[in-house]
Amino acid sequence: MRNVKFTSFNDYKGTCEELNIDVIDECPSCHTKTRLTEGNYSINDNNEDIMFVLECPNIECSEVFAVKYKMHYDRNRSYLIQEGIFPYVAKVDISEEVKCISPAFYNIYSQATKAKEQGLFEICGVGYRKALEFLVKDYCIANNDKESEEKIKSMNLMNVINEYIDYDEIKDMASRAVWIGNDETHYIRLWDDKDVNDLLELIDLTCSWILLKEKTNKYKKEMDKGKKK
Repeated sequence: MRNVKFTSFNDYKGTCEELNIDVIDECPSCHTKTRLTEGNYSINDNNEDIMFVLECPNIECSEVFAVKYKMHYDRNRSYLIQEGIFPYVAKVDISEEVKCISPAFYNIYSQATKAKEQGLFEICGVGYRKALEFLVKDYCIANNDKESEEKIKSMNLMNVINEYIDYDEIKDMASRAVWIGNDETHYIRLWDDKDVNDLLELIDLTCSWILLKEKTNKYKKEMDKGKKK
């Protein structure tokens, strides 16, 4: 095992050029664009596995992370492929209001996004479909009487949407998200021209309409009558 330390961005950049790999220019935790200035890497004895240990220079983060590469062979040439970055925090933009409605949705959605951003396209759609179910059911539980909770939890998701959501925009977007989400879990796809990116768009639209509805209800409740001078 050979270990090499570097103490400047130029050293790191030169090492990447020598190994023919891309420079890591974004912290996987805080996602700040940066120039890495300190770290080290190790190469195993057969030169097939390389591990970089790097530190984010952003003082508000300072996360230490590892980047693993493995040698691949193709006819007469060899090249390194990045196998993973650890730890990795997915970039997720979900409003605080939606997080409060369904913390489980946010957690599952974040894990699915992590899978997607690491190229695991065959499994991330399943995660997004599960996240959608928690979002819709938690939203319906929060907006219906207590007696409905257990029924909502055990019902088929499409039945929940049809029975417990009366706001057309939420119902329409959530229904379409279910259609594509189901394709991500089944052997045969019914929507050949749609993929996980369309599923994400529909989940985003569902969240947006839920947020709009919640904010509308908030101000209608807080300002139910006009004031006179």
